[in-house]
Amino acid sequence: MKVISGSAAILAISNAVNPGSVETDPRSSDFGKIKIGATRFDVSGGMSSILTLASRLITMSSKSSSTGKITDLNSGEFEAQTGADVVYNFFENKLSPASSIVKDLLKGQDYNGNKVTLINEIGNLFMPIPITTFVELQNNPKSANILIAMLADELGISVNTYSITTNWANSGSLELKQFKQKIGDQKFTEANKLFNQQFSDWFSGIITNPKYGALDADQQQSVITKKKNELKDKIFRQYKFHYKSAPKKALPKL
Repeated sequence: MKVISGSAAILAISNAVNPGSVETDPRSSDFGKIKIGATRFDVSGGMSSILTLASRLITMSSKSSSTGKITDLNSGEFEAQTGADVVYNFFENKLSPASSIVKDLLKGQDYNGNKVTLINEIGNLFMPIPITTFVELQNNPKSANILIAMLADELGISVNTYSITTNWANSGSLELKQFKQKIGDQKFTEANKLFNQQFSDWFSGIITNPKYGALDADQQQSVITKKKNELKDKIFRQYKFHYKSAPKKALPKL
Protein backbone atom coordinates (compact mmCIF):
# COMPACT_ATOMS: atom_id res chain seq x y z
CA MET A 1 0.00 0.00 0.00
CA LYS A 2 2.93 2.35 0.70
CA VAL A 3 4.37 1.69 -2.76
CA ILE A 4 1.02 2.17 -4.50
CA SER A 5 0.10 5.34 -2.58
CA GLY A 6 3.62 6.77 -3.00
CA SER A 7 3.65 6.14 -6.76
CA ALA A 8 0.11 7.52 -7.13
CA ALA A 9 1.08 10.70 -5.25
CA ILE A 10 4.14 11.28 -7.49
CA LEU A 11 2.09 10.70 -10.65
CA ALA A 12 -0.70 13.00 -9.45
CA ILE A 13 1.77 15.81 -8.70
CA SER A 14 3.44 15.37 -12.10
CA ASN A 15 0.10 15.50 -13.94
CA ALA A 16 -0.94 18.60 -11.98
CA VAL A 17 2.30 20.41 -12.80
CA ASN A 18 2.40 19.20 -16.42
CA PRO A 19 -1.09 18.08 -17.57
CA GLY A 20 -0.97 15.10 -19.90
CA SER A 21 2.43 13.88 -18.71
CA VAL A 22 0.88 10.80 -17.06
CA GLU A 23 -1.03 8.03 -18.83
CA THR A 24 -4.05 6.95 -16.77
CA ASP A 25 -5.25 4.10 -19.02
CA PRO A 26 -3.72 0.82 -17.72
CA ARG A 27 -3.99 -0.74 -21.21
CA SER A 28 -1.11 1.49 -22.38
CA SER A 29 2.54 0.57 -21.82
CA ASP A 30 3.04 4.18 -20.63
CA PHE A 31 0.76 3.57 -17.63
CA GLY A 32 2.48 4.39 -14.34
CA LYS A 33 5.16 6.46 -16.05
CA ILE A 34 5.89 10.17 -16.27
CA LYS A 35 6.46 11.25 -19.86
CA ILE A 36 8.61 14.29 -20.61
CA GLY A 37 9.18 14.73 -24.32
CA ALA A 38 10.32 11.37 -25.64
CA THR A 39 11.54 10.18 -22.21
CA ARG A 40 9.57 7.94 -19.84
CA PHE A 41 10.29 7.78 -16.08
CA ASP A 42 8.94 4.60 -14.49
CA VAL A 43 8.26 5.37 -10.82
CA SER A 44 6.49 2.04 -10.25
CA GLY A 45 9.66 -0.02 -10.24
CA GLY A 46 8.44 -1.98 -13.26
CA MET A 47 5.29 -3.23 -11.51
CA SER A 48 2.96 -1.27 -13.81
CA SER A 49 3.66 -3.72 -16.65
CA ILE A 50 1.90 -6.49 -14.71
CA LEU A 51 -1.21 -4.35 -14.30
CA THR A 52 -1.05 -3.42 -18.00
CA LEU A 53 -0.92 -7.10 -18.98
CA ALA A 54 -3.90 -7.91 -16.75
CA SER A 55 -5.91 -4.94 -18.04
CA ARG A 56 -5.32 -5.88 -21.66
CA LEU A 57 -6.36 -9.48 -21.10
CA ILE A 58 -9.42 -8.58 -19.03
CA THR A 59 -10.69 -6.01 -21.54
CA MET A 60 -9.20 -7.83 -24.57
CA SER A 61 -8.04 -4.48 -25.88
CA SER A 62 -4.81 -2.50 -26.02
CA LYS A 63 -3.90 1.18 -26.23
CA SER A 64 -0.93 2.33 -28.31
CA SER A 65 1.59 4.36 -26.32
CA SER A 66 2.58 6.25 -29.47
CA THR A 67 -0.72 7.08 -31.22
CA GLY A 68 -3.22 6.54 -28.40
CA LYS A 69 -5.32 4.28 -30.62
CA ILE A 70 -7.31 1.57 -28.81
CA THR A 71 -7.57 -1.73 -30.67
CA ASP A 72 -9.39 -4.95 -29.85
CA LEU A 73 -7.38 -8.13 -29.40
CA ASN A 74 -8.26 -11.15 -31.55
CA SER A 75 -10.09 -8.84 -33.98
CA GLY A 76 -8.62 -10.60 -36.99
CA GLU A 77 -7.68 -7.28 -38.59
CA PHE A 78 -4.34 -6.81 -40.36
CA GLU A 79 -1.45 -6.56 -37.84
CA ALA A 80 -3.90 -6.73 -34.94
CA GLN A 81 -2.55 -8.39 -31.81
CA THR A 82 -4.00 -11.46 -30.17
CA GLY A 83 -4.16 -12.30 -26.49
CA ALA A 84 -1.24 -14.68 -27.04
CA ASP A 85 0.80 -11.85 -28.60
CA VAL A 86 0.27 -9.68 -25.53
CA VAL A 87 1.43 -12.46 -23.19
CA TYR A 88 4.42 -13.27 -25.43
CA ASN A 89 5.50 -9.61 -25.59
CA PHE A 90 5.25 -9.32 -21.80
CA PHE A 91 7.64 -12.21 -21.20
CA GLU A 92 9.84 -11.16 -24.13
CA ASN A 93 10.48 -7.84 -22.38
CA LYS A 94 11.46 -9.72 -19.20
CA LEU A 95 14.25 -11.69 -20.90
CA SER A 96 17.75 -11.42 -19.52
CA PRO A 97 20.32 -9.51 -21.64
CA ALA A 98 21.91 -12.78 -22.82
CA SER A 99 18.54 -14.29 -23.74
CA SER A 100 17.60 -11.08 -25.59
CA ILE A 101 20.70 -11.46 -27.77
CA VAL A 102 19.73 -15.01 -28.72
CA LYS A 103 16.20 -13.86 -29.48
CA ASP A 104 17.39 -10.95 -31.67
CA LEU A 105 19.82 -13.16 -33.59
CA LEU A 106 17.14 -15.78 -34.24
CA LYS A 107 14.72 -13.10 -35.49
CA GLY A 108 17.43 -11.26 -37.43
CA GLN A 109 16.33 -7.89 -36.03
CA ASP A 110 16.10 -6.01 -32.76
CA TYR A 111 13.03 -4.59 -31.00
CA ASN A 112 13.00 -1.57 -33.34
CA GLY A 113 13.20 -3.72 -36.46
CA ASN A 114 16.87 -2.94 -37.18
CA LYS A 115 19.16 -5.65 -38.51
CA VAL A 116 21.49 -7.15 -35.91
CA THR A 117 24.96 -8.68 -36.00
CA LEU A 118 26.67 -10.86 -33.44
CA ILE A 119 29.42 -8.27 -32.84
CA ASN A 120 26.94 -5.45 -32.21
CA GLU A 121 24.84 -7.60 -29.91
CA ILE A 122 27.86 -8.66 -27.84
CA GLY A 123 28.89 -5.00 -27.61
CA ASN A 124 25.45 -4.09 -26.31
CA LEU A 125 25.63 -6.91 -23.77
CA PHE A 126 28.73 -5.44 -22.09
CA MET A 127 27.54 -1.83 -22.38
CA PRO A 128 26.66 -0.46 -18.89
CA ILE A 129 23.01 0.56 -18.59
CA PRO A 130 23.82 4.18 -17.53
CA ILE A 131 25.88 4.66 -20.70
CA THR A 132 23.07 3.23 -22.85
CA THR A 133 20.61 5.60 -21.14
CA PHE A 134 22.93 8.56 -21.73
CA VAL A 135 23.34 7.72 -25.43
CA GLU A 136 19.54 7.44 -25.86
CA LEU A 137 19.05 10.83 -24.22
CA GLN A 138 21.84 12.51 -26.16
CA ASN A 139 20.75 11.16 -29.54
CA ASN A 140 17.10 12.18 -29.18
CA PRO A 141 16.43 15.93 -29.51
CA LYS A 142 13.07 15.47 -27.77
CA SER A 143 14.49 13.79 -24.67
CA ALA A 144 14.14 15.15 -21.15
CA ASN A 145 16.95 17.10 -19.49
CA ILE A 146 19.95 14.76 -19.56
CA LEU A 147 21.22 15.67 -16.07
CA ILE A 148 17.81 15.17 -14.44
CA ALA A 149 17.24 11.91 -16.32
CA MET A 150 20.65 10.52 -15.33
CA LEU A 151 20.08 11.46 -11.68
CA ALA A 152 16.70 9.70 -11.77
CA ASP A 153 18.35 6.63 -13.30
CA GLU A 154 20.96 6.58 -10.52
CA LEU A 155 18.17 6.78 -7.92
CA GLY A 156 16.60 3.60 -9.33
CA ILE A 157 13.92 5.15 -11.53
CA SER A 158 13.90 3.39 -14.89
CA VAL A 159 14.49 5.87 -17.73
CA ASN A 160 13.68 5.07 -21.36
CA THR A 161 13.84 7.41 -24.32
CA TYR A 162 12.25 6.65 -27.66
CA SER A 163 10.13 8.41 -30.27
CA ILE A 164 7.55 7.30 -32.80
CA THR A 165 9.59 5.99 -35.71
CA THR A 166 8.82 4.25 -38.98
CA ASN A 167 11.55 2.06 -40.44
CA TRP A 168 11.14 2.29 -44.21
CA ALA A 169 13.74 -0.46 -44.69
CA ASN A 170 11.31 -2.99 -43.20
CA SER A 171 8.44 -1.93 -45.43
CA GLY A 172 7.25 -4.19 -48.21
CA SER A 173 6.00 -1.18 -50.18
CA LEU A 174 7.04 -1.28 -53.84
CA GLU A 175 7.03 2.52 -53.78
CA LEU A 176 9.65 2.69 -51.03
CA LYS A 177 11.74 -0.07 -52.59
CA GLN A 178 11.82 1.86 -55.87
CA PHE A 179 12.68 5.05 -53.95
CA LYS A 180 15.60 3.31 -52.23
CA GLN A 181 16.85 1.85 -55.50
CA LYS A 182 16.90 5.29 -57.14
CA ILE A 183 18.60 7.37 -54.42
CA GLY A 184 20.82 4.75 -52.74
CA ASP A 185 21.12 3.41 -49.20
CA GLN A 186 22.69 6.49 -47.60
CA LYS A 187 20.16 9.00 -48.92
CA PHE A 188 17.34 6.54 -48.20
CA THR A 189 18.38 6.40 -44.53
CA GLU A 190 18.65 10.21 -44.57
CA ALA A 191 15.14 10.57 -45.99
CA ASN A 192 13.70 8.10 -43.46
CA LYS A 193 15.29 10.05 -40.60
CA LEU A 194 13.87 13.30 -41.98
CA PHE A 195 10.41 11.74 -42.24
CA ASN A 196 10.51 10.52 -38.62
CA GLN A 197 11.70 13.90 -37.37
CA GLN A 198 8.98 15.82 -39.20
CA PHE A 199 6.26 13.40 -38.11
CA SER A 200 7.45 13.50 -34.50
CA ASP A 201 7.35 17.33 -34.52
CA TRP A 202 3.82 17.30 -35.95
CA PHE A 203 2.56 14.59 -33.61
CA SER A 204 3.92 16.37 -30.50
CA GLY A 205 1.61 19.26 -31.33
CA ILE A 206 -1.47 17.37 -32.47
CA ILE A 207 -1.55 15.00 -29.47
CA THR A 208 -2.43 17.93 -27.15
CA ASN A 209 -5.00 19.43 -29.52
CA PRO A 210 -8.52 19.15 -27.98
CA LYS A 211 -10.06 18.63 -31.45
CA TYR A 212 -7.80 15.64 -32.04
CA GLY A 213 -8.57 14.27 -28.58
CA ALA A 214 -12.29 14.45 -29.29
CA LEU A 215 -11.95 12.11 -32.29
CA ASP A 216 -12.52 8.39 -31.91
CA ALA A 217 -9.65 5.93 -32.45
CA ASP A 218 -10.41 5.27 -36.13
CA GLN A 219 -10.65 8.99 -36.92
CA GLN A 220 -7.36 9.66 -35.13
CA GLN A 221 -5.69 6.90 -37.11
CA SER A 222 -7.05 8.40 -40.35
CA VAL A 223 -5.54 11.79 -39.43
CA ILE A 224 -2.18 10.14 -38.69
CA THR A 225 -2.19 8.10 -41.90
CA LYS A 226 -3.07 11.17 -43.98
CA LYS A 227 -0.23 13.18 -42.44
CA LYS A 228 2.27 10.37 -42.97
CA ASN A 229 1.34 10.20 -46.65
CA GLU A 230 1.65 13.98 -46.97
CA LEU A 231 5.13 13.97 -45.41
CA LYS A 232 6.25 11.01 -47.50
CA ASP A 233 5.09 12.70 -50.73
CA LYS A 234 6.82 15.92 -49.68
CA ILE A 235 10.11 14.06 -49.16
CA PHE A 236 9.70 12.27 -52.49
CA ARG A 237 9.40 15.67 -54.21
CA GLN A 238 12.43 16.92 -52.30
CA TYR A 239 14.48 14.04 -53.71
CA LYS A 240 12.85 14.47 -57.14
CA PHE A 241 11.38 10.99 -57.06
CA HIS A 242 8.22 9.93 -58.84
CA TYR A 243 6.88 6.44 -58.36
CA LYS A 244 6.39 4.48 -61.55
CA SER A 245 3.88 1.73 -61.06
CA ALA A 246 4.44 -1.54 -62.86
CA PRO A 247 2.38 -1.90 -66.06
CA LYS A 248 -0.65 -4.12 -65.66
CA LYS A 249 -0.39 -7.47 -67.34
CA ALA A 250 -2.89 -8.08 -70.10
CA LEU A 251 -5.46 -10.75 -69.37
CA PRO A 252 -5.05 -13.88 -71.49
CA LYS A 253 -7.52 -14.22 -74.32
CA LEU A 254 -10.07 -16.96 -73.90
